[in-house]
Amino acid sequence: MIRLIDITSKHIEEGVGGSCSLCPIALALKQEYKTDVVEVKNNGDALLFVGDKELFIHHNQQSDVQDFIELFDETDGGEDITMETVKPFTLRIIER
Repeated sequence: MIRLIDITSKHIEEGVGGSCSLCPIALALKQEYKTDVVEVKNNGDALLFVGDKELFIHHNQQSDVQDFIELFDETDGGEDITMETVKPFTLRIIER
């Protein structure tokens, strides 16, 4: 099953660059899964966790998610350049 999660401009505006639990993707996951136990990592591949469960990003979107995380972290969030650099998108999660 594929779950679609919108990463909105609000998530981008409220996100914190360099934070595994407060970046825009983490904020969207917290909202969707109704939990604060969320972690987003970028160790060559984007890795998403809700609680102790790893979420799987649709393979066609993996590099786009990595690019989003890297660009957002570079701007350190909150700067005016952030909305010009990263855009809202819909994340496709494969649930098993």
